[in-house]
Amino acid sequence: MSKRIISLVLALVMVLGTFSFTFAEEPENGLTDNEKVNWLIQEGLVEGDEGTGDLRLADPIKRSEVAKMVVLAQGKGELAKSLETIERFPDVLTSPADKWANGYINVAAADGIVTGYEDGTFRPGNNITKAEAIAMMVRVAGGLSPEEQKLAVGKNWAAPYLIKAHELGILEGVELGNANEAATREFVFEIVYNTIHTADSGRYSIVKAIVLENYRVENLDKDEVVVEVISEIQKSKFADESRRIEGAQYSLIIPENVGDVEDLLGKVANITVEGEIRDGAEAVRVVVDDTYKYAVGAITSVGKNRIVVNYSDRYTVELPERYDKSDERIFRTYYNNKSFAYEDFVEEEVYPEFARITVKNGKVLFIDAFDFDDIAPVQEVRNDGRVVYVYNDEADGALKKLEFNSRTNVIIIDGTKMSVGSLEDIEAMDVVHYIADENTVFVRVDAEVEGVYEKASSTTIEGVSIVNIFVDGEAYAALTKTPYRKAVYTYNLEDFATLEGSQSDIDERLSAYKDEEVVLLLDMNDNVQYIAAEVKDTHFVAMIKDILVDEVELELVDGEEEVYKASLKRSTLIAYEEHSLKEGRLEAFNKGDLVRVRLDEDGYIAKLVKLADNDINIDAWEDEDYAGYSDRIATGKAVLTGNLRYNKNRGAFAGEENEFYY
Repeated sequence: MSKRIISLVLALVMVLGTFSFTFAEEPENGLTDNEKVNWLIQEGLVEGDEGTGDLRLADPIKRSEVAKMVVLAQGKGELAKSLETIERFPDVLTSPADKWANGYINVAAADGIVTGYEDGTFRPGNNITKAEAIAMMVRVAGGLSPEEQKLAVGKNWAAPYLIKAHELGILEGVELGNANEAATREFVFEIVYNTIHTADSGRYSIVKAIVLENYRVENLDKDEVVVEVISEIQKSKFADESRRIEGAQYSLIIPENVGDVEDLLGKVANITVEGEIRDGAEAVRVVVDDTYKYAVGAITSVGKNRIVVNYSDRYTVELPERYDKSDERIFRTYYNNKSFAYEDFVEEEVYPEFARITVKNGKVLFIDAFDFDDIAPVQEVRNDGRVVYVYNDEADGALKKLEFNSRTNVIIIDGTKMSVGSLEDIEAMDVVHYIADENTVFVRVDAEVEGVYEKASSTTIEGVSIVNIFVDGEAYAALTKTPYRKAVYTYNLEDFATLEGSQSDIDERLSAYKDEEVVLLLDMNDNVQYIAAEVKDTHFVAMIKDILVDEVELELVDGEEEVYKASLKRSTLIAYEEHSLKEGRLEAFNKGDLVRVRLDEDGYIAKLVKLADNDINIDAWEDEDYAGYSDRIATGKAVLTGNLRYNKNRGAFAGEENEFYY
């Protein structure tokens, strides 16, 4: 890099980081969504305002400020002081706000870096235009030839500079727009970046490569990847001109500030390294190639030469898995962090519930697939993430303890990005996906959805029963038949139940949420794992404490007693006779009966169903009076859990600490 460009960058830091003005969009982690600006930040060449870190990317820059930058870059600050009173541009000395810049402007003009206008003025308070900023970068990079300079006159004075800037690469990837409008600080940062890399490009090699391995699938360091070169974009001036590297594999280091090895696995990217591409080289820039498709979701069907994702997205698989001159063939396949030939998916009929798949022109290049031992919402985290309590859908929302250790691989899921995480990143209201044998946990940290509950409706796709939960007009799928994948729900944020049964059962159970604000938690496939709101429960199991003329006194499983109206005009009363349903009157019910209750919107009993003995799974008899329900009592639309005893003679519930859940 030339001393002139180094001086320019140092001066840029001094000038562009000097003037205070708050930029509305504070960059996350000090970075922006502009890779060129990020590179300048990471290299320490650009800093935000002192104290706030604001980069003020949308702010303009005055011509007087640019003049000062150029002069300081040349180390001529003292000379500028000696020319403070010399008049070269009369409007500078008469400008109250910019008179201070007169000496800098005189020196910059003498060096040919900045120029005045045809009327002899400099207009120091004007914001510098894009064309003027580009002309400055061209001059820094060597300037125009004498022939080109002859054309840089009149209204079209900027044309030769724009053409030259394009030839030099100063405008690469920059949105020019109207060259006569004011240049923003972001625009100046971009062309400074390009000016630096144009002058320095001979030091770097750039390859298009697919990332095949990282620490999770092979024995590599956390910042190491193995790539296979698809094509060579730029060869370093130090590289062997005769050597072809397409198809070669290299182990590269990806610093944390350059890229995330978890997010890059399976992706195709332009990777820049200093010098020749080689094992152990450190990437200085990684840009993912978005012309490739990166599909995610469940693999729902596989065939010899085809694969289906999410029931509808179909892709072609070119076999065998080996090097070919074309990059439209499968490079690598993983299943639960282990190499797994694609043919095994077909032969063993493996349908992974989540996968990341790289696709080009409809053909699969890479598969990273998983089946989880458990998927569950997080209730509480202890011991810096090593102990995680989740809601267990197999025990009706009771808490289940997961224990991790320092060797656990933690992958953070945030939107479409996967990144290397740590146990400390796990928080309540995340959704964890655990692979026990691989000691790996995927943590979806953007799992939460809020909105107004509308309804539930069911569908069956290729034999899989799915209930769609509608919130704010959007449908969210909930699996109701799959172990360890069912959602849990609550009406009071304390007691949970598992969402299961037919669509009509579920719609009835969730009707208490109608038009209420609810919170959903979604897994990696956007399936519902958790539904919560604080609403009155209109569906429950209870014991009849007493029967009045048109009222029923009920004892709830939490020990509370409530009285509800049960008018025959607005209620459905169902009793059991020899284990078959029949319509009944209140006289068909007795004190001590277990009943399933549904209330209407006015709080009246809309449905009262007597539970027959065969509706309850009796695990053991403790004595003649007590039926012991040690693990779970299935009651059709509701489920009781806990150590519950029902005394038939006394007509009462009993249990450890009287804690019951339904």
